[in-house]
Amino acid sequence: MISNWKQYNQELVNRGSVTFWINIAIIKVLHSLKHHGYRGCGFIFSDTAIETALMVKDIFKLPLREL
Repeated sequence: MISNWKQYNQELVNRGSVTFWINIAIIKVLHSLKHHGYRGCGFIFSDTAIETALMVKDIFKLPLREL
């Protein structure tokens, strides 16, 4: 029997929450290296950033656009 409905409801809201613990040194590597300099061109990302995105994609079964 549930006695604390407020806490129970908050736990239901937080159930889909995911927390990542990332080393500060890795954040610098994951950050985009530079912009091409042209309007509309994409950023250049490190190999580590791309590999991390692909791992998260596979773990959570997400399309790349949802990352």
